[in-house]
Amino acid sequence: SGSADHTARAWALEYGECTRIYWRNTSSVTTIQYYDGIVYTGGSDCTARLYDSNSGALKRTCLGHINAISALKLYAREL
Repeated sequence: SGSADHTARAWALEYGECTRIYWRNTSSVTTIQYYDGIVYTGGSDCTARLYDSNSGALKRTCLGHINAISALKLYAREL
């Protein structure tokens, strides 16, 4: 899930517990996707970020948008 508290969170749905927090976002997280061990976030700071889903480590920051990112679409490992 993404939030206005600048975090993205992974959840254990069967227990309703947060299992990991991805915290290096600098604004509201407005969209989130998961694919093949990578968590992709987009936010109101016009930035997409890629996190390792196991460690929570920030792998990459993608700059270039001039407005907030409202959706992500993954295609063949391209964002």
